[in-house]
Amino acid sequence: MNFDARLALFVSLSFFVPAFSAAAEPSVELKVNPDAQNRVVKVVMEVEGTVRVNPDGTKIREFPMALTGTLQYDERILGTDSPVAAIRKYDEAWADMKLNGQDERTTLPASKTLVIAELDGGRQNLFLAEGHFNRAECDLINVQCSSLLAGHFLPKEKVKVGDEWTFENDRLAELFLLDAVSQNDIKAKLIQITKTQAKIDISGAIAGAAGGVATDLTIKAKVNFNLENDTIEWVAAAIDENRAIAHNAPGFKVKAVIRMLSQPVQETVDSLSDAKLAKLDLTPNAGKMLLDYEAKEAGFGLLLERDWTMMSETAKQSVFRLVKQGDLIAQCNVTRISDLKAGEQMTLEAFQQEVQKSLGKNFAQFADASEGLSSNGLRRLRVTANGVAESMPIEWIYYLFSDDSGRRYSIVFTLETTLAEKFAEADRNFASGFEMLSLPEPKATATTEAGAQPMVRAATAPEASILKK
Repeated sequence: MNFDARLALFVSLSFFVPAFSAAAEPSVELKVNPDAQNRVVKVVMEVEGTVRVNPDGTKIREFPMALTGTLQYDERILGTDSPVAAIRKYDEAWADMKLNGQDERTTLPASKTLVIAELDGGRQNLFLAEGHFNRAECDLINVQCSSLLAGHFLPKEKVKVGDEWTFENDRLAELFLLDAVSQNDIKAKLIQITKTQAKIDISGAIAGAAGGVATDLTIKAKVNFNLENDTIEWVAAAIDENRAIAHNAPGFKVKAVIRMLSQPVQETVDSLSDAKLAKLDLTPNAGKMLLDYEAKEAGFGLLLERDWTMMSETAKQSVFRLVKQGDLIAQCNVTRISDLKAGEQMTLEAFQQEVQKSLGKNFAQFADASEGLSSNGLRRLRVTANGVAESMPIEWIYYLFSDDSGRRYSIVFTLETTLAEKFAEADRNFASGFEMLSLPEPKATATTEAGAQPMVRAATAPEASILKK
């Protein structure tokens, strides 16, 4: 029977449980075999519900959404001597989402199908040995009830039919991609044992947090454990989740169904062989965790730490927010501004004058100013200013990047002065990943200077007000 046929069979049978006699059932140990190092996994996702946004802070708006997607990958579990938990080769990875009538498809490019999985304090982190994911690609493959964490569903002690067990908050947070779980009443029950399988029912509710906001989940799941090879071969989870609007993400109320089929295999696929892995640097580090961002119309790219989220994008400007452990730390605007003539450059002193002018009455003093070259040869001016906006002490950090052709971009960070310690040098890390990309072909309609962006955008009331949310 092929893999898709097995999946269809499990979908049709996973919710049918024949009668059994509890007295005749033995106790069993349900523990994943550590020697089961190779498996092929298929995940099918279905989501329906509504997305909530509050763009102006005054009125919540809701939009219908629906998503379907499929992941299929070979997964090799690596030993304790390895710096990471597993490595995967994706054969299929896509999701189709319809949001407010608009269709969008996300796929994993062929160049990014060899994926490393790290368990950092129980949390799954996915990254590439070479290159970087963008945000959509990372979200596509980082799904709830991961094959690498499914062992959390199993009991710690031997059980017999009818026995129940509960779950630690931290394990549920890891399984369902939450920052934290404050309480849960999730219970699992062994409902049947056959010669080859142990079948488990799981249900209950979770009160947790994600992105700094509350989220409530109701879970109904079934897990099949294969007693012949000591592996979890089937997980089907129905998840109702109601999440509040976060600083950097919309809220939502959805019903999701995730089905995972995992089949152990004896042979390692060629792309995950010892010979192939020997050529890769599997060691996780901060650089490999960066996410790629490209603003193709505006003509720039970034490598971002995962705490940064793009909030809006136009042909001239992208807006980002930095959220750490649920706290909104800063906002950053990256803007393509009017060009100079080839060979012309703005002096640091003139840049400071422009910054002071843009801040107006909010400006108090400059904290520092510097100039230099970026790693990719762009001229870089950096100015830090302090002041007050909407009765709050604010720190602004301005960058101006330019090249010899006259192209220029401003990057403006806005944060409350009290958050400077948490912000640390996030601006330097952000700016170090900035690069200019090829601009798209100009449109047939001629553009004029009237449409150009100002030299530096005043980062006062709009940016300050969002920091109070």
